Amino acid sequence: MNAQDNGLNWPEEWKEKAKNRSKAIGKVYAALLAVCAALLLFSIVYKPTINLNEYISVQNDGYNGFASVRLNFNENRFCNDYEYELTSPNGSHNPQKFINDCIDYKNAYIDYNGGLKNGDTVKISLDQVRLAEREYAHKIKPDTIIYDVDGLEDAPTFDAFYGLDVTFEGRNGSGYAYLNTDGSLIFDQYLCYDLDKYDGLSNGDTVTLSTYYYEADSKKGILYSKADYEREILLESLKRNDKIPKELTKKFTVEGLEENGASSQSSAANAASGAASGSLAAGSNYSDGSIFPNSSNEIISESAIRALSDTDLRYAINEIFARHGYIFKDSGLQAHFSSFDWYKPTVNSDNFSDSVFNSVEKQNVAAMQKERDRRG
Repeated sequence: MNAQDNGLNWPEEWKEKAKNRSKAIGKVYAALLAVCAALLLFSIVYKPTINLNEYISVQNDGYNGFASVRLNFNENRFCNDYEYELTSPNGSHNPQKFINDCIDYKNAYIDYNGGLKNGDTVKISLDQVRLAEREYAHKIKPDTIIYDVDGLEDAPTFDAFYGLDVTFEGRNGSGYAYLNTDGSLIFDQYLCYDLDKYDGLSNGDTVTLSTYYYEADSKKGILYSKADYEREILLESLKRNDKIPKELTKKFTVEGLEENGASSQSSAANAASGAASGSLAAGSNYSDGSIFPNSSNEIISESAIRALSDTDLRYAINEIFARHGYIFKDSGLQAHFSSFDWYKPTVNSDNFSDSVFNSVEKQNVAAMQKERDRRG
């Protein structure tokens, strides 16, 4: 019913205003519906953002050139901030589960073989972030951490050759090199030493003394370069000592060898003098029954070890054990050493530990066992 049906004759101006008013109300309703639809759509597609940078820190570990970086996550702060906001797929509020199952930050430990140095840039990818976004309906940033390594200190060093010397004996052109210790305590008793040349030496030649660990030497065949091998030695030293050797090699110049015109009597005298001074001659069998009587304080040369018969090599290895009272299970060895006054059997083989060996003894035993194994 309109105004005219009620018996009222509305002016046309009023009729037009009423019509416009109805249109305006319709537009308002339409706008409200659009806003509601937009809000509904926004609520469906909107994901709140978690900024992991607020909870992540990166830390240096190690020394310049030997460092790693570790990604740390402030769990307590994160759990407090998202105690009620994060809902897991099963409907529970558990931010700790979000950390453990989705971010998996504990696996973001980057070591680059312990080889980072100042100035390096590390890129750490948080591979589980995309999975976390799907499971927890949150947008998460960042998914990659970029870190510039800085502030690392140089590793402390020690002299690996302290107390060691190389002496030379014999004739010019066929001389021998001997590695000796003055009795000083070597910084690391697990360090081993080797000369690149032991015999066939002439005055003026140069021999190189190298230091290494057997742990690194055992990997020598699978490492790709000399630099990789030397790095293994330094890493092993850091693990044991938190220090590295200043140098891994030391050079010595051959001198003092007799010229070929010297008398055989002089050579014999010098040889006797060398034996008396404790130089470890190959295959010696001294009055006390020892093959190498000074093998507890002098390094045995490779040439001396190789000159031994299989039997003497066996005795030479075990006489170092015998000096520490080792009781042999092998009846032949037990009978052999029991014939010498210096042998005092005190330690059952099951209770014996090679920790009683000094660094020279350990190296000599290892070198002779290596020769024994080479012979098969």
